[in-house]
Formats: sequence, C-alpha cells, structure tokens
Amino acid sequence: MRSRDAVAEAAKPRTHVFGLFLLASVLLLGGLIIAELLVGSGNVTLSDVLQAPSRPQSLAQIIH
Repeated sequence: MRSRDAVAEAAKPRTHVFGLFLLASVLLLGGLIIAELLVGSGNVTLSDVLQAPSRPQSLAQIIH
C-alpha cells in the first residue's frame, strides 16, 4: 500500500499543473471566440480594438 500512496502523491502535482494548463487554454480559446465575434459583428473594427486604451471604462468607449 505504501508504494501506491507514493505513486498517488507523485501524480498529484502533475494533474494539478495539467488542470491549470487546461483551464488556461479554455479561457484563451473563449477569449479568442469572443474577440472574433466582436470583430466579425461589424460593431467593432480591429483598428478600434487596437487603438482602444489599455483599460477602457466601458465597451461604449471602444465602439464609439
């Protein structure tokens, strides 16, 4: 049983790091999809997004 416990303890950090990597990739993919929808909708052009301030107070500042 001790060898199984050692294997379980050794596997925990790897699964934790893999879970964080998976979460980060899902969030990145979701952000790219949202950005594509905003740019593709016609309300926001790519130049508006690039010229927007780094911390806009509202989405209306980017659109107008």
